[in-house]
Amino acid sequence: MEDDKYQKLRDYALKLLSFRPRSYKELSGRLMQYSIKKGIPKTVVEKIISELSEQNLINDEEFAVWWIEQRRSSRKPKGQKVIELELLQKGIDKELIGKLLSGNNDSMESEFQNALSLASKKQFLYKNYPPQEARAKIGGYLFRRGFTWVIINRVIDSIFTKE
Repeated sequence: MEDDKYQKLRDYALKLLSFRPRSYKELSGRLMQYSIKKGIPKTVVEKIISELSEQNLINDEEFAVWWIEQRRSSRKPKGQKVIELELLQKGIDKELIGKLLSGNNDSMESEFQNALSLASKKQFLYKNYPPQEARAKIGGYLFRRGFTWVIINRVIDSIFTKE
């Protein structure tokens, strides 16, 4: 009976990992919820988590790198601040996040290009607005997407100096 519960929980963990990578906190939380619902002891959850960590199926650093790449390369990319908050919610260490999101020129330039692309798509919506209001609307949109004010100001300057 105990082996059956172990196998059931392990299968569930592998099923979750088959969809996408998971952080340690995220997977352990999901397994805890599942184990409570199914009456599986906490020790079984801990055993499975440690086995998956040993097999490198749970690796917070690899997960964080994957998450950042997904958020930056999506159709509607997110800025550094939103990515940082999402990773904190997923249980990733603040120092690791800082190291991965550190402001090297390539990441700053790609973040600028992402923000510029988003702003360019929105610019036509505000073509009949007064320039100051259009700038504010685009700036607010980019801020809500998680871009820093440094990036936002560069984008706004480059868009509105073209005209």
